[in-house]
Amino acid sequence: MLKVLVALALTGCLSEPEKPPGHSPEIRKETLVADLDGDGKDDLVAWGHAGDPRQDADLLISWGGNVPGAMPDLTLALANEQFAPWHEILGATLVTSTRDASLRELLVLLGEDRALPPDGISSRKVYAVTITFENHQARTITTSPDFVGQSNLGGYADAETFAFVAAHDTTVGGQIHMIHGSDTVFFDHGLPLDTSTATFKEAKLTARDGTEKVQGVYALLPGTDGREDFLVATDHRVAITSGDAGDFGFAAEKPLPATTRRFTRARTFGTTATWLVGAAPDVPTASLVRVAPSTGFALEVTGFEEEHAATDLALVQFLTHSDIDVVALEGGELAAYENISLATGNHDARIAIDAANRDVLVVGHFIDGEDLILLYDSGNPLAAPICFRGPLFGACPST
Repeated sequence: MLKVLVALALTGCLSEPEKPPGHSPEIRKETLVADLDGDGKDDLVAWGHAGDPRQDADLLISWGGNVPGAMPDLTLALANEQFAPWHEILGATLVTSTRDASLRELLVLLGEDRALPPDGISSRKVYAVTITFENHQARTITTSPDFVGQSNLGGYADAETFAFVAAHDTTVGGQIHMIHGSDTVFFDHGLPLDTSTATFKEAKLTARDGTEKVQGVYALLPGTDGREDFLVATDHRVAITSGDAGDFGFAAEKPLPATTRRFTRARTFGTTATWLVGAAPDVPTASLVRVAPSTGFALEVTGFEEEHAATDLALVQFLTHSDIDVVALEGGELAAYENISLATGNHDARIAIDAANRDVLVVGHFIDGEDLILLYDSGNPLAAPICFRGPLFGACPST
């Protein structure tokens, strides 16, 4: 069974802006780095608006094999209803299966509002789109019926959406699922998308108390039984899910350092482990989480000190390093914390370089050989990114 989990966490009700911010291109700080076409190289998916948000919500895709440049290779306008006051892409994930190599599609969660405030949630809708690709073009685009959304989805590309998307595959046959929700409640919705109905069944993921909020949901590597589960990060703990839709629970959990309140990126390196990095707003500390099949999916957590509070972090593994590395946007700089020890949190001396006012951090294996680090400007996504290679922020190759 393939499953997709979409968790929506609320840290204070977001209000919808009274009018669109204009016609300038803009992207969110969230991006998806994944191999969309199965060629073994990462591709970059950004989302926001290539134009007027009253008309379109856009995916901007750059294919791997070359260093991503100023212009996306493919822009897809996704909108259910033209000229609604608000359109937004809330999250995206690559859906694959450990049992079916031919399954490779992009799942996108979108929202729109068909009325201006104060109508609020009564007119706010959410829907899903799945996309398959062929020869670097969209081959199929399937859209679900819309359904009433959550009040915490709102905002344009310069505001948080609190939407997280992940996919996993189980060896237990049955219906394919998409699950979405808010805070601690999740709802089940079938995949492939049924375009004739929007019927859901409620599922629960129990929180410790009413103040706990989901910060992210991530797919784990398959265990010895071939089953994949979810790693859930809240602002209190990390935990691994057990059970299926309608009966989600936590099979394992571990508390987080009190200063960790926001998780940003997860990444799987080969077949060895899934890593997660997080930070605390306005506090120069960060946390690493490691989950590996070889340890029976035991959760390992360590903290490390930063020089400045980070606005974004990403996981990277430089070629000459055996331990994990983290790059961070902090204090106007791009900083690297290299060879972080999971046992102690110790790391090499901080290396930093001017971030040139860029606010979108992307790390990916876009070409053969090594990870590349890209810095984009969310307010000017068509400008060429600044590109670095590690471990000393050297210049990127020309292709």
